[in-house]
Amino acid sequence: WWYYEKLGFRPDAPEARRLWTAEKRLLRNNPRHRTSLTTLRRLADHPMFFNGTERRAASLGRIDLGALGDAISKELARDGAHRSSGLTRCVTEVRALLGLQSLDGWSANARRALSSLAPLVLSLSNVSRWPATDRLALAEVIRAKGSVPQADFVRRFDAHERLRAAILALTQPGR
Repeated sequence: WWYYEKLGFRPDAPEARRLWTAEKRLLRNNPRHRTSLTTLRRLADHPMFFNGTERRAASLGRIDLGALGDAISKELARDGAHRSSGLTRCVTEVRALLGLQSLDGWSANARRALSSLAPLVLSLSNVSRWPATDRLALAEVIRAKGSVPQADFVRRFDAHERLRAAILALTQPGR
């Protein structure tokens, strides 16, 4: 944990940041201090993030991937569909929802991203009621997911507050 901390990775959860700050203070006041295994385990319970410029307010690492996977699986299996037919249905519905009449100009990777993310989009609440500008921005997030490097995707994802909120809401316990 301390190795990555020295490289510039930082915990983002408030509990982990408090614990990290307290440990740093102990180390500063007593160079012989060693972090206990219990404390290291508590720190390791929280992801660390690296950002060379500033602390990100919207980290993909906060998303419960298990809950996300469950929601996507349910969407793919809707109406008893097999995965391939469910995926085809999802892509068709998302294209209509986002007003994607044509995918001309979309790279093969961007088209794969659309296919991969379509079940997620349909799992989110009320996308059909989002303003047109937010739905257009969502299409651009999806398209950027197919780009190399992924920095454009992360930037667009972080900037799309409604999308981030919908994904976080989808993965909250009790949903």
